[in-house]
Amino acid sequence: QCLHNYNDLDAVKITRAIVPALGKCGPGTPLLLNEVILPESSSTARHIEHHLRQVDLTMMVVLGAKQRSRREFERLLKQADPRYEVSDALYLVYSPNNG
Repeated sequence: QCLHNYNDLDAVKITRAIVPALGKCGPGTPLLLNEVILPESSSTARHIEHHLRQVDLTMMVVLGAKQRSRREFERLLKQADPRYEVSDALYLVYSPNNG
């Protein structure tokens, strides 16, 4: 959970800096990102989306940073290096009512 602390320009710099190390690894070596992925608008329960968007606004005000959707991560990574491919994303949703 690092990239959400940075604006797009800095996040691109960070992911671009990783490319030389990945080049020394075997083909298809994964880069695992553990980040909150914002859901597409109206794709999840309203209270969950509301909470995530509040966190996003807080990140923007406090750090000039942001939470990102899957599409935003894909765009950011392609901007850093076109060889990046997002192959999968696991979505875990926290719900305070489930236990």
